[in-house]
Amino acid sequence: MAPQFFETLMGKRFYEGTMPMLAKAAQKLAEGLALHGDKSEAITTTLNQQNELLAQQNKLMERQNELLVGIGRALEGRS
Repeated sequence: MAPQFFETLMGKRFYEGTMPMLAKAAQKLAEGLALHGDKSEAITTTLNQQNELLAQQNKLMERQNELLVGIGRALEGRS
């Protein structure tokens, strides 16, 4: 009968090396998510506020452009 995976050299390396490494990496990810979870909400809120401000600025610039076009047409009519 063939050896079970855990009985092979590859299996031993997997269970003694790879699995503990994966467990540590998963733990670090969980800690990072727990640490930065609240910050991601704050970042999202800030980005949404910036987006709203940019939309307002865009509307103002569009209005300014309309006014400048009107002034340009009025000046052309004088010539």
